[in-house]
Amino acid sequence: MTKRTILKGAAILALSCIPALVLAQPAPSASQCVYSGTWKSANSSGPIQWNITEEDVCCGLWALELTGSGSDSYGGYKLSGSCAEGQCTVDQDYTSGRFSGRSYTYTGDIEWIRPLDTMKGFSGNYKENGGDGSGTFSITSIRCN
Repeated sequence: MTKRTILKGAAILALSCIPALVLAQPAPSASQCVYSGTWKSANSSGPIQWNITEEDVCCGLWALELTGSGSDSYGGYKLSGSCAEGQCTVDQDYTSGRFSGRSYTYTGDIEWIRPLDTMKGFSGNYKENGGDGSGTFSITSIRCN
């Protein structure tokens, strides 16, 4: 065997391992979900129905990145946020309608079906960013595909 033959063989062997290395990496996990519940302020109350994409994220005991969009009687909005190890925070940014330009932050403690694995819901407080709106909320149902 020549040195060139050995090098070619080593290169072919190395290239044949690449698919195995790629397959060994876990694929990102995303779920389409509907978060349902209610919000309540001093003067009003209403339903919450958020269409959310949950994506598992790295590191820590358990974490999700949340994104979504939707509309309610106040206008269309975008959702972004995260959940990690016992608490969720969701930002709701109105892009159209009566509340266009307003944004709200919802922060709540998670209620678990299976700790650090499956959420039943979460509840806490919300606050209008740069405004006076505030109150409580409760997500009582999370349905995912």
